[in-house]
Amino acid sequence: MRIFVVVFFLISNFIFAQYQITIDAYVLDYETREPISFSEITFTENNIAALSDKEGKFKLTYSEDLINDQDVFLIKANGYKSLQVTAGQLYKFLRNTNKFYLKNDHSSNNWDSEFYQDDDTEFLFGKVFSVSGPIQGATIRIKNTLIESKSDFEGYFSIKAKLNDILTVNYLGMDEKQIFVEDLDDVYVLLKTSAEILDEVVLNSTKNNDNKVDTGYGKKNKDAMGFSASTLTAKDISPAAITIIDVIKGKFAGVQVGSNQDMSSTGNKQTIYVRGGSLSINNSASAIFDVDGMIYTETPDFLDPQQIESI
Repeated sequence: MRIFVVVFFLISNFIFAQYQITIDAYVLDYETREPISFSEITFTENNIAALSDKEGKFKLTYSEDLINDQDVFLIKANGYKSLQVTAGQLYKFLRNTNKFYLKNDHSSNNWDSEFYQDDDTEFLFGKVFSVSGPIQGATIRIKNTLIESKSDFEGYFSIKAKLNDILTVNYLGMDEKQIFVEDLDDVYVLLKTSAEILDEVVLNSTKNNDNKVDTGYGKKNKDAMGFSASTLTAKDISPAAITIIDVIKGKFAGVQVGSNQDMSSTGNKQTIYVRGGSLSINNSASAIFDVDGMIYTETPDFLDPQQIESI
């Protein structure tokens, strides 16, 4: 009697609460109180960023565990001094107001320009969208340069450009669009869904009859039999083979030649066993042979190997 023991492991799942923080705020000019559009708002140590819209409004959403109190919060805009505080200071600031004021910087350009050599290069701002809404992750490039930008989750982008540049905008599944920079006004790019139609494909197949093997019950499909089968034809039989034992020995997987159940050679009449050849401990079961419909329980030594068509 076999006893099966089934052990069940109980795994407890612990769910830790995480909070989403959303910052809705405005970026304004310190002197005029006018909104500053396309200002860049970011946590410098994390991939969390946004751009302000035409009203100077921005929205920043992130998980609480991604930001600690010492992470740097930065707001910068072209022609303005950057505002930089820690996350801890930011939270205290937001308890009083949601308006950030930037001062004009007439003496220096706060944007990183080490990759740009032309003095007339400025930032070009814009938005990428489709008929269904803003497109996040669209690629904006200056043609024939290495200058590249990406649109944010609301479709806004900024890129360093100059007059007469060609702006290339593309997104997966959308038709690419090229825009000639005639001025540095804001650019709004509408992308259309790509309407590519695949050519008709016709699949032809042929039935493979070579997969059938000859068994004692006629030809069967090898894949549908449910058991292992191998075939040896006349061309595979060596001219030096004298008995059927010589033909079979070493040609089939799991087929062994011996004179008793433990396969030891004693010089007695040889017997063929298939995969161990035992029905029980004391009763060995050798292979049976079907010769043209006649069943033999002993090895048919009378057969001439050179007259065998197939095994």
